[in-house]
Amino acid sequence: MSEENKNDANSLEHLIDHADISTEQKKVAEDILQLVKNNQSKNIPLKFTISQIENDYKIKEIPLMSTENSLWYQFTKDEKIGANIQGYRTIEKNGQKLRIPYIAFGADLEYLDEMMKRIITQVNMMKKDG
Repeated sequence: MSEENKNDANSLEHLIDHADISTEQKKVAEDILQLVKNNQSKNIPLKFTISQIENDYKIKEIPLMSTENSLWYQFTKDEKIGANIQGYRTIEKNGQKLRIPYIAFGADLEYLDEMMKRIITQVNMMKKDG
């Protein structure tokens, strides 16, 4: 349910009608059951399984570290390199979980060499000014 509809008295969140389960809902339930069974067979504590289900099914959203605030972005934002988030790793920082993006980038080697020269020049100029 969208944030704006949560306060609307006419908007109700309906319970799941277990007599009328869709194929998609059944697949989700089977996936969760398989995860629970696999984790149980590996003696993984239930609290970790619950956390994994919350993360996998976006029940509890973990914030993603901003790429725009990163040093990497500041030095490469004007470069012509293809950069895509391929996944992430999750860390705990100050008692809160945070997803760190795994970024894949691509360009030909000649362009990357020229880009590195520009970055080195930029760093050297910052040293002189600082």
